[in-house]
This record gives sequence, C-alpha cells and structure tokens, in this order.
Amino acid sequence: MVRIADHLIHAESVPDFYKMAMAWLVDNGHMQRVDTLVPFKTSQQRYLIAKTPRHPNGKDFFSPVNHRGYYMEAHKNYRDAVFHLRKLLANISLHVEYVAND
Repeated sequence: MVRIADHLIHAESVPDFYKMAMAWLVDNGHMQRVDTLVPFKTSQQRYLIAKTPRHPNGKDFFSPVNHRGYYMEAHKNYRDAVFHLRKLLANISLHVEYVAND
C-alpha cells in the first residue's frame, strides 16, 4: 500500500499503481502543478511522465500507462516506481510513502 498525502492506493502492479496515482492527482486538481514539471526525467535516457510516450533518447515507453493525456513509464519494479513518484511529487510538496498492509 502507498500513501500520497492522505490518499491510500492499493495496487498489485506498477501499471495499476501509476494509473490510480494519476487518476487521484487529476481528480484532486494536483495535475495543474505537476504539469509544470512534465516531462519529468528519471535519467538522461528516461522519463517518468510525459505528454507523449517517448523517452528523451527517442525510444518509445516500454510499458506506458495513459490517463487524460499523460503517460507514465511503468516498466520498473514497485520500489523504483514509488521512489520515482516520490521524487516527482516532492516538487509540489506531496508526500509519498509505503504504509503497512492491514
């Protein structure tokens, strides 16, 4: 389980996690602030989120997740997925953390 601000996300896979996270960000008005950071690099070769599913090196996202015109690269393990989302959302003062499953 992952908490973003006060919202809990229960997702079995990285694509589901990113889809739920983007839906929550959009539905709660946070994407307006995230939009100023898009595209967001996780390295010189890869984006976490972009408006087209293509990395800065020209390669297509391997496992794109799409929600309302935003694409996230979900080709990573769950630990890295949370780390990268935490890094992105820290820029808009939203806290991301693992929480214990009940």
